[in-house]
Amino acid sequence: MIGWIRAAYILGIAVVFPTMLYYTANVFFPRPDIQDYAIPESELENESDKARNLGFNRVITDQSFEEYQIEMNRFAVFVFWIMFPAGVLALTAGTFLRIPAISPGLLFGGLISGAGGFFQSWTYLSDEFKSISLLIILLLLVGFAYYRLTLSTDKPLPESPG
Repeated sequence: MIGWIRAAYILGIAVVFPTMLYYTANVFFPRPDIQDYAIPESELENESDKARNLGFNRVITDQSFEEYQIEMNRFAVFVFWIMFPAGVLALTAGTFLRIPAISPGLLFGGLISGAGGFFQSWTYLSDEFKSISLLIILLLLVGFAYYRLTLSTDKPLPESPG
């Protein structure tokens, strides 16, 4: 029974932590809504203007779409800079804490947060930045795993009764 309870806490922390980070970032830098850049189809000045139909009789001009893309880029990079460092911190805390359920929850939550930060902004980051960031994460994972699995002299915590 304890195994299922522990698994539920691990999963809960792993899911809630990155979700909380994403919505916290969204509070400080709201995700752009493409509808804010759209105009009613009837207001399109020239039939020759290039516009994308968004449905519900709304269109977005190429210029407005460019502005939307710029804001979306800024949002994605902001989310990256919230989720990636927080993910690294959670990964670090999960490595060094020896508390059942909390430690693995932070490990998984950190991995999911870091990955979420990358996936949110993947198309907006340069290849050099991606490469260096992924190298840093790989080195941290290898180093933390080596520490935790071979060097750590902490004795495992006993199972709690009932």
